[in-house]
Amino acid sequence: AFFFVALFFLPETPKFLLISRSNRTAAERSVRFYHGSDCDVDLVIKEIILEAEDETETATSWKSAKELFTEPHLRRAILLSISALQNTVALWSMLLSSTYFLEEIGLDQAVASWSSTAMTLGYVLGTLAGSTWIERFGRRTILLSFTIVDNLLLVLYVICAQLSPIVKPLKYSCLVLLIAYAFIYGSGVGPISWFISSELVPQKYRSLAQSTCYSLNTIIVVILTFSILPLYSVVGSYAFLILYTTPSVISIVILYCYLPETKGREIHEIVAELRGKTKSS
Repeated sequence: AFFFVALFFLPETPKFLLISRSNRTAAERSVRFYHGSDCDVDLVIKEIILEAEDETETATSWKSAKELFTEPHLRRAILLSISALQNTVALWSMLLSSTYFLEEIGLDQAVASWSSTAMTLGYVLGTLAGSTWIERFGRRTILLSFTIVDNLLLVLYVICAQLSPIVKPLKYSCLVLLIAYAFIYGSGVGPISWFISSELVPQKYRSLAQSTCYSLNTIIVVILTFSILPLYSVVGSYAFLILYTTPSVISIVILYCYLPETKGREIHEIVAELRGKTKSS
């Protein structure tokens, strides 16, 4: 409730005020609020103006929606955003059904019933840890490396789950791997995947691009969440490889090939790179 009320006292962002409202005075006040009174206001405003130069008109909903899929650089941004969000899908099934998965491999019900709580704690700790290095290292580097680690953890989970009938202690390793998965997800995969779309498109397309990507991701989450238990009952833990690891590997390849580094760069520079005007730094 406190944070909800606090939102009413926050000024609009400098980009919105300058690009959408054409209010330079308010934009300068907003820059000082968000960047600090000692920042170079003129430099920040100059960068925003450079971004606005390519935006000669305010996009209408239908025209914007059409351009998201007809303009090559916008289409690529949507593809990259959806690819990043694909790596967030597995966590929800893990949280919702972790007790069932662990009981299926023979873990005690009393221990398995706490798995969702343990994963949530791991996720929270990961989020706190990630806040210290997401701004220190590149988004691209963290997203790719942490996503690869999460996929390796899923593969190890499948191996341990398959061997647990033979080597009983491995069932406890499965619980540890799920907690580690949630920690790595919170440390970089989740946070970056959810905001990366806002750094790949110009201001006037941002809301529509984000809502489009989130809507498609929600559809994917619902489909895979309802598919995991029936498939798990047929093929066991291999269902993770089919529904989560395979699509994630495909998304990693797409991100590796096309995702530009966004840390420390202005939107107009990133959009120019997606248009093919510049090379990745």
